[in-house]
Amino acid sequence: MTKALKNYEKAYKDYKRGMTYKEIAAKYNTTENTVKCWKRRHFNKFAEEEQAEKERRDAEAAHYNAHHLNSMQAAELIQAAQEPKEDRRGQNSIQDSQNMQALRELVEVKRSSAPPAFKATDTGKMLNRIGQYFQQQEDNGKPYTRAGIILALGICRSTYDRYLKGEMDYLIEEHILVNQIDIEACSRIQLEDGSEIPVDGAGNPLIPFSQILQKALLKLENQAEERLYNKARPGDIFTMKQYGWTDERSPGTVNNTLVIATAEESDRALKMLYGNF
Repeated sequence: MTKALKNYEKAYKDYKRGMTYKEIAAKYNTTENTVKCWKRRHFNKFAEEEQAEKERRDAEAAHYNAHHLNSMQAAELIQAAQEPKEDRRGQNSIQDSQNMQALRELVEVKRSSAPPAFKATDTGKMLNRIGQYFQQQEDNGKPYTRAGIILALGICRSTYDRYLKGEMDYLIEEHILVNQIDIEACSRIQLEDGSEIPVDGAGNPLIPFSQILQKALLKLENQAEERLYNKARPGDIFTMKQYGWTDERSPGTVNNTLVIATAEESDRALKMLYGNF
């Protein structure tokens, strides 16, 4: 059931359509002074509320657009920026520069609503902070932790999750496109795990943020696995389960599955196989 509008609420719509005080007063069988009173007490308030609602919707739209670029427009600009010079006989340098400027503007729009904690040129900073954290833990004889990595990076958990999921990897791709970096011609550096990655002219590693964090998590998983084999503790088992490992607690069959059972479960299993002994 819809709420019945009061006369001054209906009159506000008429006022917005351009009706005069006199016309509104005649329509609602009241005086012009009453309509003027409505304006002071209600119309101005309604206008402010509508303006606030419009600004809220505009902000939401800007936030949405900032994270959902017009893919067709971006693709056209990127294609134009990547075309070999010999294939541009009918184009002039002014058009080329305009395409690149438009692409840069698209990048800035996408960044504007949520400034990244780490920019495309900060991959080296992220690698160094994680490396320093691992080294510090090793020097102090302490284990690595996911929370420790997040603290070392100086970000919150939600921001860490965004980088881990790859939501900020677009920054690297745009950095390569906007600056027309030739990956094949780039110098390369070797990471601790032996993998080689390209670097731009300023020495910034061209590696996705998600890949950096995934490598760090793999080091945590390796630590937990080694400790599990050396001296299994409930905490290590719990940690391994967080990385997708499972255990089989049903000793009813004999196969190649590792069985983690209590002493009582082991006794029952032996009795099932050999009877009382």
